[in-house]
Amino acid sequence: MYEHVPDVVLVQDFFRTRVVAKAVEGALHAVHSARPDDPMTAHVRHLLIWFLVRGERWAEAMHQLVKVDGHVGAVPWTLSADPAAEYTVFRNLAVAGYEANGGSPLTLPR
Repeated sequence: MYEHVPDVVLVQDFFRTRVVAKAVEGALHAVHSARPDDPMTAHVRHLLIWFLVRGERWAEAMHQLVKVDGHVGAVPWTLSADPAAEYTVFRNLAVAGYEANGGSPLTLPR
């Protein structure tokens, strides 16, 4: 006999869902329109890098990395036992993804 199974929605790729994409777009807009001296901008950029890399949005991640590269004292990196290692993994993933899709970090504006 047929048993009714409730509808289950599985998110195959959370970081590519419409909700996450909208949140990322909002954060990108915020950092682009923030005052240059706004102290929260760097924190938002670090979170953006984490979301952009997870969503395989390499070029956008690289543009954020250029702005904060070398600083690892922000969330999400500080949630790790080794913030520098965590940041390095995401930085390397961004660079590799960017280069694999035809980008060159040397041509990024600073």
